[in-house]
Amino acid sequence: MQKKTKDRYDIIEAGKVSGIGPGKGFKSNTKMKLSKGILSGKENQDISKTGFVTCGNLQEEALNVAVFISFSCHKEISGVGYDGIMGNHDLEVFKWANNTDGKSDNPRVFSPQKGGKSVFHFHTHCGNKKGQFGYAKPSSADQIVANTLRDTSGIDTYVLISRKNGSVLFNENGRISPYVKPLPKSVRLKY
Repeated sequence: MQKKTKDRYDIIEAGKVSGIGPGKGFKSNTKMKLSKGILSGKENQDISKTGFVTCGNLQEEALNVAVFISFSCHKEISGVGYDGIMGNHDLEVFKWANNTDGKSDNPRVFSPQKGGKSVFHFHTHCGNKKGQFGYAKPSSADQIVANTLRDTSGIDTYVLISRKNGSVLFNENGRISPYVKPLPKSVRLKY
């Protein structure tokens, strides 16, 4: 749920909807402050069905938002970090409405919506609601995505952000590896 405020931040909340009617509603169990406009869209737009794209050097914050959403709703989320045409470090987060705690939807070819050069692909392993899974081990599906994105879009840095092991880099063969090129500061320092 996105909640707009009058200050210079917005707040996203994770929780449960208990139904519709008197005494029913949304019960928040965790919140995150974020810069205004990171999740901007049309009124009542469900960004889980569209994903979102940042601009203006908000890559680090957008990555934090994607991880917050993934770990809060127990759905894997993926996306691509890129250097924008204006020299900004931006992030495109792919739609996640149909993702599960063990699978995310990834495009086979990626080209930044706002132009620029793709730098890295990220993918979360959030684990399930019972606290199982969420490890930093790339699956065979992760390896296929890595191979495909390397061949179709030139992306050769893959970051897996897991609930239990933090982040790791892996290559297209699924091996945990040293990075091929320097990772953005947003991933290096935070995860």
